[in-house]
Amino acid sequence: MSGERPKIEPTRRQFVTRSRLGCSNCKDRRIRCDEKRPRCSNCVKMAKACSYGPAKVPLRDRRAQLQSSDQAPWIVQNSSPQTWSNAAAKVSVTGEGRNPAPWKFIELERMNTFDAFPIMMPLRSKELLHYFRQVGEAFTMPSEQQPEQQLDDCMSSAVQDPFALRNMLLIAGIHYAWNLGDLQTFEPTFLSHKIQAIQLVNEKLSSPSDGKDYMSCANYIITLSFTECCLGNFRVAEAHLRGLMRFIDAHRANEQDLSSEDAIKRELTDRYLILAYNFVHSLKSRLDDFLASTAIVENISRDSDPKGLARVLHRWHIQEATGLAFRLKTIRLFPYFFSSAIVTKYPRHVDVSNILSCLAQITKQHDARFAGSEATYDAHSRYELWDSGGPSRLLSAVVNAHLDSISIEPSLVSQANPGFVSSWSGFCVAIGMYLTSVLGIWNQGSPAESSLLYHVLLILKQDLQTSWLNFKARSKESQALWIWKWFAGALTIAHVQPNDCNKRFRELSVEFLSLVEHCRGVIRQDSEHWPEVKALLHRVVWPHELPKEMEVIEFWNNPILGLLSS
Repeated sequence: MSGERPKIEPTRRQFVTRSRLGCSNCKDRRIRCDEKRPRCSNCVKMAKACSYGPAKVPLRDRRAQLQSSDQAPWIVQNSSPQTWSNAAAKVSVTGEGRNPAPWKFIELERMNTFDAFPIMMPLRSKELLHYFRQVGEAFTMPSEQQPEQQLDDCMSSAVQDPFALRNMLLIAGIHYAWNLGDLQTFEPTFLSHKIQAIQLVNEKLSSPSDGKDYMSCANYIITLSFTECCLGNFRVAEAHLRGLMRFIDAHRANEQDLSSEDAIKRELTDRYLILAYNFVHSLKSRLDDFLASTAIVENISRDSDPKGLARVLHRWHIQEATGLAFRLKTIRLFPYFFSSAIVTKYPRHVDVSNILSCLAQITKQHDARFAGSEATYDAHSRYELWDSGGPSRLLSAVVNAHLDSISIEPSLVSQANPGFVSSWSGFCVAIGMYLTSVLGIWNQGSPAESSLLYHVLLILKQDLQTSWLNFKARSKESQALWIWKWFAGALTIAHVQPNDCNKRFRELSVEFLSLVEHCRGVIRQDSEHWPEVKALLHRVVWPHELPKEMEVIEFWNNPILGLLSS
């Protein structure tokens, strides 16, 4: 035993877990911290202030968390169904405070773990997109026939299309600005996508021979015009539309036969343009009438600083009879004009009776302007037309008619009582011309810029020519509507100044006015029967008081001569 050496156990190193949660003073001195709160023992001995930084999750714990492929792109809060009155109360905006519509910001750390978007989504892009999707549910009235599944399909298809997604983000920014009064924290995000859109448009303009995606690029320009108009920058909005006309001319001059898919895209682009044509002219006139009717807003005109004008725009949103939520609900449907993936068939004709009801109400208020003496007519009575909400109802009816024309099944109202049936594009062009040249409400009664007017007049002429082919098979209401659309276009041509009539426009005008022979096949052409013509127009919508009615009668007798004399 004495020869045996005692067995010595190897020393085992005692492993001590290293904590990274110590105070900042102990970390700087590289000494162990006992992590006592509110002050550790070391800081107490040295009489120093003790502070702890934000806790960091250890690497081993982070690895145990869900990977990016296991996480959803964002969290959607499932809220209980709300009634329209409750939803409207939550999104109402008052002069003293701002109560945003109910929605939940998403944690950036969780959002950034998964990204399957076709474009870069910098800053708070995903939050803005989520706002547009979630807050819109609060603006949907339960009584409406619009299926929620169709809206989901529209937004889902837009998210997969780089052009549609950026357009939708810009529209979402406008929706937020109109809801809260300004862009607030979303302004950098909005400007980022706006700059990207402008850069893409400039790239396309630098290579006009490249026809790929030119209609998507045209939609960019229209959206940019919308955004500038909604934020009070009317000059830039109209400049975008003028640039769009040159862009369209450059591409459509050499346009070949379109495939069915491209024909649908072109129709949607034309519709988006027509919507902007009416929207910009409406908002311009409304601003002028608002500024003329109030003494509170001083030293502000249409050319003032856009931010100041944006505040003015928000003020009338709050005061209007229809309420803010009504217009926000309509704006949320704009993606239906540029999300072509959900439209599988060429848009069909629609019953426009609801739109005509809105026009009739506006026309009635127009007649009230001239019912009294000239002394009683002032700027305040002029703005009552806007404050009553008539133009906002018209915009909503126009957008919903577009949805009906591209939906899988037409609305029950259209099936039960066809009434006044027309293509959406031709009729909405005629609406703008009627409100401009007949009532003098849109664009302060002045015709649109010549190149824009040429394009919309061409759309109306093609619609009249196409619908004339089966004119006799149409209902009496639709026949009267055909004549009404021709009158709206003809009076617009009559109001164009000679200096604005280039050769191309004059040739189109002659072709358009020549369609009067079709009208005379329905109405006797004797001049003493103008009351009969007027009665036919009243079956659609027409003012009882028209200051320049004698000029209209002369133009009806010989429209071609009227054009040449101008």
